[in-house]
Amino acid sequence: MQLTVPQLSTLVLERALPLFRSGDPLVAIETGHLLHVTLDVMVAVVTPSVWVDQSLAAREFVSYGFIPVLILLKHLKNSP
Repeated sequence: MQLTVPQLSTLVLERALPLFRSGDPLVAIETGHLLHVTLDVMVAVVTPSVWVDQSLAAREFVSYGFIPVLILLKHLKNSP
């Protein structure tokens, strides 16, 4: 199976975000760096038009990739 850059980026975010809860400061720092680099890549390859793009690839990215990551970010923000 081949992944697109946006799909890979969302998978990285999905797997890395929970590491902030590890309690280990070094893990949090390294996770923060990974997230920074991943978000830089996403900014470079994903345009705002993805929200209105009706292609199957765009719909799958938004519905099954990006929105779940945003929900995960919300839960991390709201957790103690």
